[in-house]
Amino acid sequence: SSPVSSVMAGSAMVSSGSKTQSWIDSFNDSYLTKHKSFEDNFWATKMNLANNSSEALANTKNELDEFLNAPATLEEARALMADPATSDEQKKILKCVERTLMCYIIEDEGAMNIKKQITTLEASLAAARNVMKLGYTAADGTFTPGSSVVLRNLMRTSDEESVRKAAYEGLRSIGPFVIENGFLDIIKQRNALAKQLGFVDYYDMKVTQAEGFDKKTLFGMLEDLEKQTKPIALDARKRLANEKGESALEPWNMGYAMAGDLTKKQDEYFPFATAVKTWGQSFSRMGIRYEKSQMNLDLLDRDGKYSNGFCHWTVPAFTKGDGTWVPAVTNFTSLALPSQPGSGQTALATLMHEGGHAAHFANVNQGSPLFSQERAPTSVAYAETQSMTLDSLCDDAAWLARYAKNQSGERMPWSLVQEAIDQKRPYASFMVRAMLAVPFFEKALYELPEDQLTAEKVLELADEVENDIQGGLSARPLLSVPHILSDEASAYYHGYVLAEMAVHQNREYFMKKFPDQGIVDNPEVGPMLTKGYWNPGNAEMFLDLVERFTGEPLSCKAWVKELSTPIDEVIASEKKDYDAAVAAPERDDPVELNMQMRLVHGDETIADSNDGGFDAACEKFKSWVNAKYSSKMWPVPGKKKRRLICCCVLQYHYSTCPHVHLFLLPLKHHHRLNVHGAWKEVKRQASDGNKALLAGTQPHGVVDESLHVAAHVDETINLTVRVESRYNLVMYSRSRWIDDGNRASTSLPVSKQFGKCILRLCRDERHGIVAQLLGVKVACRILPCITDCAWLKLDAYEARERRGKQCQANGARSAAHVVQHVSRHRLGCAAVFSILLLGQVAGGTVQEICGGTVHLKKGEWRHSEAQAEQGFVERTPAGCE
Repeated sequence: SSPVSSVMAGSAMVSSGSKTQSWIDSFNDSYLTKHKSFEDNFWATKMNLANNSSEALANTKNELDEFLNAPATLEEARALMADPATSDEQKKILKCVERTLMCYIIEDEGAMNIKKQITTLEASLAAARNVMKLGYTAADGTFTPGSSVVLRNLMRTSDEESVRKAAYEGLRSIGPFVIENGFLDIIKQRNALAKQLGFVDYYDMKVTQAEGFDKKTLFGMLEDLEKQTKPIALDARKRLANEKGESALEPWNMGYAMAGDLTKKQDEYFPFATAVKTWGQSFSRMGIRYEKSQMNLDLLDRDGKYSNGFCHWTVPAFTKGDGTWVPAVTNFTSLALPSQPGSGQTALATLMHEGGHAAHFANVNQGSPLFSQERAPTSVAYAETQSMTLDSLCDDAAWLARYAKNQSGERMPWSLVQEAIDQKRPYASFMVRAMLAVPFFEKALYELPEDQLTAEKVLELADEVENDIQGGLSARPLLSVPHILSDEASAYYHGYVLAEMAVHQNREYFMKKFPDQGIVDNPEVGPMLTKGYWNPGNAEMFLDLVERFTGEPLSCKAWVKELSTPIDEVIASEKKDYDAAVAAPERDDPVELNMQMRLVHGDETIADSNDGGFDAACEKFKSWVNAKYSSKMWPVPGKKKRRLICCCVLQYHYSTCPHVHLFLLPLKHHHRLNVHGAWKEVKRQASDGNKALLAGTQPHGVVDESLHVAAHVDETINLTVRVESRYNLVMYSRSRWIDDGNRASTSLPVSKQFGKCILRLCRDERHGIVAQLLGVKVACRILPCITDCAWLKLDAYEARERRGKQCQANGARSAAHVVQHVSRHRLGCAAVFSILLLGQVAGGTVQEICGGTVHLKKGEWRHSEAQAEQGFVERTPAGCE
């Protein structure tokens, strides 16, 4: 039944005209106004929306804190609890008011001033962190900007150790930055506040307020887990070193060494554009409903956006005194990067996680928004248990068999599922230790004497904790963890550890209760979680809820048992679940979540489920992602996939014009081509008629030293292109380039060198495969045809004659004229690129704008007509459109 009918059925509900109920209604309305104002500013600031203000964020945070820091309100609530006319239901609400206010009331004026100072300092640090120029510096000194998400992905996927190390050092730079921008002052003020209020330190204050027990009790549980998992983790480190070499234990190598090319192999089965629909289907089939809530999803990374996923509620769900249901309004965000391998898998895991938070708080069925807001006295562990129980499904073989499918509808094969188990399971203890490191670091940080709170000591302390808990420096440096910076998330991370204990205990309970059906697509799971965990909100304590749901007190027993299970037993069990999922009938039932979903990107609204339903919104989102991030599948469903090597060679012709040659080579094995091997292949397959183009100097460009990318091309692939030049080319300001219809009239100096460029191979909804040299302002469109051909088209650009005459390229014919025109008049945009395609296709023709027609058949390459002087065509080849 709905929360409305459940509340109306209760005998304890009284009329809203009673004195107590009137007070409760007035309190709820006032709280909701303050809460919403703060959360709106929180969202605007963290998402870096237009007109966001850190000052407004600080002001609304102070106003909310002042509302909750109200001794008079506390006295009124206690007086009403003592009133004989107050019902039991109303007493429960008033008790929650009391618990909440006790987390915020600061009667001491000095302590209140400290609280205001902390809020101001935190807002200032958040503003500085938002504009931090984060990225990595390559060996040649070139700086490449990138968010922490980009850097972590590079460490997992880049084949170049120098790039991985540079990305790690980029993450390490966050620590000194936050320290220089006030973090130590925040630590001092937080501790001063806690001690003023009678707590041991800030960590002790936060855990007592949120969990209902003190820091000593918490770390008694954490130390037990640390002790039991330490030998498992040490054995795993030895195993990794034996298998991959000692260098695999370096923090920038561990993720890459454990994953290998698994992320790239699995990538096609997690297309980002369909992630939202997949999440919706999975939750819908488990019987999860959102009780008419509104959800705003901002899923993609961008400059200035907060570097961590989260889920907050501008309107917490609750039931008014007259029985009216107030549905939740939820904001949740992730940091997906469609251009990088693994983005779809990460997006799905985040949707399952944050969507779990949203489902939990949307179903809290109590008489005040205080029961369903995420701050104290809501237990961190309680909140995280719900989300982590649901995102844990993403690694289950049964879930992968049903939901890990490429855009052609082909499911992930068992071989890849088993490979993931083989590669990840032996090292699962690393995640445990990484999670433990954060609370142990924060505990040590707040226990430091104030005279030792120096930059050097804090940086040293972070390294000491990483070495002690994780066995070496962490791939995610502790000072780069965003939780430790903000008030609402600091001294919070222990909740993830306790929640993970509860997750394994929950899963063990579900598997015992449903030995045949399991958890995936089980329609009983959602209602059980709703009744057992979600409806109570923070009216009940976390430890009590876990014990009541699973029948056992919370412990790390189930977690340690899973870590200790031999891998052959795990594989046998997962194979059985995979086969059962494959044998189950395919389902195409509509998604029913009982909510409004808005998909946004900053200030832009992409899709709204109120306009056509959930499935229609997912299709709009898919189209938007494909158009913006070029993630359309190619070849089209039904056509044979190819594995390709993408090569880029820069050639300096005897004219002043450099040429960049792009090659798509069939990949039969995971071999690499160096630049000289690629150049020999070009010359070997070139006909006499093309020798004029190839004559001159040897190539001076390389792609990441190994000139390769080996992957199914179903998401965007970025290759770093390092181009060294003996010339100093300059695009004069009189030259203008048009990129996708947007004019840019700025001059583009290309110093010695193009320096470092990015070769991007991706998909475009309209054009198929797109190859772009980013930073060089030239792109090549590769268009698949019905006859399984490929077409090349130069991106539209504009060249201006000295007399002012314009010549714009709108296709191969116009492009050829522009090439010819530029070569004749020696205009500033003399950096003309010759793009060649080489690859194995079933048959057909490739139109090549800088030199006639190239016929491709069974890997053979020949040029149909001789190049004209300087390697440019003097007339458009026959058949070009």
